Amino acid sequence: MMKAAGLLLVPLPWRAACAFVDAEHRHHEPPRGHKFSLGAMRDGRLVGTAIVGRPVARGLDNGRTLEVTRLATDGTANARSFLYGAAARAAFAQGFLAIGTYTLASEPGTSLRAAGVAVHVTAVRSVDDVAPALAALAAAVGADPLDTADPLDTAEAADPAPGARPHARRAFVPIWRRPWMTINADTYGASLLARVGWMTVFGDATERYPTVELDDVRRSAPDAALVPTEPYAFDERHCRELEAELGCPALLVDGKDVFWWGTRTPSALRRLAQVLP
Repeated sequence: MMKAAGLLLVPLPWRAACAFVDAEHRHHEPPRGHKFSLGAMRDGRLVGTAIVGRPVARGLDNGRTLEVTRLATDGTANARSFLYGAAARAAFAQGFLAIGTYTLASEPGTSLRAAGVAVHVTAVRSVDDVAPALAALAAAVGADPLDTADPLDTAEAADPAPGARPHARRAFVPIWRRPWMTINADTYGASLLARVGWMTVFGDATERYPTVELDDVRRSAPDAALVPTEPYAFDERHCRELEAELGCPALLVDGKDVFWWGTRTPSALRRLAQVLP
């Protein structure tokens, strides 16, 4: 057991970690599984937990990477950075090569920095943000900048249709199930789909990733459901379910093409322009 800043690190049973997350996490319920969970104790009282598991994004689930899928504290000072650092050390001690996590866009990464993690924040909400974000990332890690001023130049030269279709079709784009969640217009995925002639039916939602009911989706009368394979592992079974529920076609699309921005953006645009009606 490790002790620092008045905090004691302990292994935590799965159910105890989930109960703490359920009580203290601001916006997420416990995850479905874990590799291990850690607790931070102070004066004999549990004040925080980190649940570490396989990456949610299947493209990162390579057997060498872990993810802090939930981290919750009761507000005790230094508990978050204490747990982030401990989770990383435990992962590396078990032979894993990398560990990651997700934070809200509104969070500056203070706890990660306090844990000794170098933090570079990106905020890519449209296709137009991709080239500047890649240049900033290259500068942050000391790499040579990519030889591309605007990744859209390549994509639009290959297919002049993106961004130029006069009548955009309306799509329901689920990103999660139980509860159903989707995207609004202020997201990279929505921006990318707009380039190939599709707009999300919940584009004007206040939250970028709103929770919705299928009744609301039906009332929005989408032309189709565009069902990405990430971040939720949707497959053809879910497409058939949505077709029955919504009364419109449901098309399975590559989630990496829709949501993974970067050097893949030009080829993703070309592929989507080819596969979407």
